Amino acid sequence: MAELRSGYLEDAYTHYLQAIEVSPAIVNTTIYDGLVEVCYLLGKTEEQQKIARLSLQHKAEEVKHIQGITLAQPRPQFKRNTPHRNIISFSLFGQQPRYCETAILNVEKAKQLYPAWTCRFYVDYSVPFHVILRLQYLGAEVIYVSDEQKKVSGLFWRFLVMEDPEVDFYLIRDADSLLSYREQAAVEAWIDSDRYFHIMRDGYTHTELIFAGMFAGCGHVFSNLLQQINDFMINGEYLNLRVVDQHFLRHCIWPTFRQSVVIHDSQGYTEGGLNFPQSKHTPPEELRPDFHVGQNHAAEDITIKIHYAPQQRIAWLLIDEQKREVCRYEQNVLSSAQMFSISLPYEYINRLKKGEWQILHYTI
Repeated sequence: MAELRSGYLEDAYTHYLQAIEVSPAIVNTTIYDGLVEVCYLLGKTEEQQKIARLSLQHKAEEVKHIQGITLAQPRPQFKRNTPHRNIISFSLFGQQPRYCETAILNVEKAKQLYPAWTCRFYVDYSVPFHVILRLQYLGAEVIYVSDEQKKVSGLFWRFLVMEDPEVDFYLIRDADSLLSYREQAAVEAWIDSDRYFHIMRDGYTHTELIFAGMFAGCGHVFSNLLQQINDFMINGEYLNLRVVDQHFLRHCIWPTFRQSVVIHDSQGYTEGGLNFPQSKHTPPEELRPDFHVGQNHAAEDITIKIHYAPQQRIAWLLIDEQKREVCRYEQNVLSSAQMFSISLPYEYINRLKKGEWQILHYTI
C-alpha cells in the first residue's frame, strides 16, 4: 500500500502478486482491492477486471452462509405521485463546506432529476444552522438523529430510512457526491424492473458488494437496523472505521439484496451486471474524463492567503458575480501559516478560477 501511494507502481504490482502467492487458501480481499487499483494505474485492464471479480467473489463467499430476509412477491410498484414516500437519503454532520454545499446542490439537482422523490438529511447539531435552513427552504426533509442514534457513526444514519414505515422506496447517497443524469437513468431502469434492490459500480475502485452511497431499495423489508449496527460494531467484523458502513452492508444487508437485485456495472466486474443505460442528457460535468457515479464532487481545494495570528477565529464568505452571498463558514486559524485551503464543489471552484466569484474573510 505504501508503494502504491508513493507511486512505485511496478514494485507495488510485484509485491501484491507475491502477497497473493503466499496467502492461505482464502486471500485477504484488501490485497485484491489494492491490486485492482495498481492494475488500473498501470493500464492492465483485463487483469484489473479479473482481480476485481475475484475480490467480489471472495466477499460474496465470505457471507454466503448468512440467511437473508424472505422477500414478498411481487415487488411493490413505484408510485410517482407520492414523493414524500420516495426518499433520497443522506447523512450530514460537521461544518465542512465540501459536504454542506454539495448537500445543497444535491437538493437543487434532485428537483431536475428526481421530481418523484424527496431528499432527506439525517443530521446532528454540528451542521451549521444556516445550512439546515437552506436545505429546508429548498424542500428537503431534515431529521435530527436521537441520542441513541448518535452513538453509531454518522455514516450509518442514512441507512435508517430503510426501516422507516412511511417510506416505500429509497436511494442511499453520499452527501459529497452530486446526483447525476447517468445514475438517474440507471435508477429508472431499476424501477422499471421487478427487482427489489439496486446497486451501481461505476469506478475502478468499486469492488465492494454494496457501495454505501450507491444503492437503493424498496421499503418495508428491514427492521431493527440500529441494533444490528450496534451488534456488528461489537463483533468487530470490519477493517476500520472509514469503511465500517460498507462492511456492515456486506455482512448484514447483502444476504437479502442478493436475492433480488439489479446491478449496473460499467467496469466489467459483475457476473450478470448490466451496462449503464444511455441518459437523456449529459451536462458538461458528466463529460469529464474522470467522471463516474459516486465521485467526490468537492475533491479540489482553493487556497486563500491570510494575515491572521494563530488561534484566531475567522469567517469567510463566498460572493457571486452579483455580489450576493452564496455561503458563509467559520474556522480557526490553527497555525502561523499565511494561507488556508477550502474544499468546495466543482462548480464553485470553477467560478472562482474564472474570477466570477470571490472569497472574502475577516476575524470574528
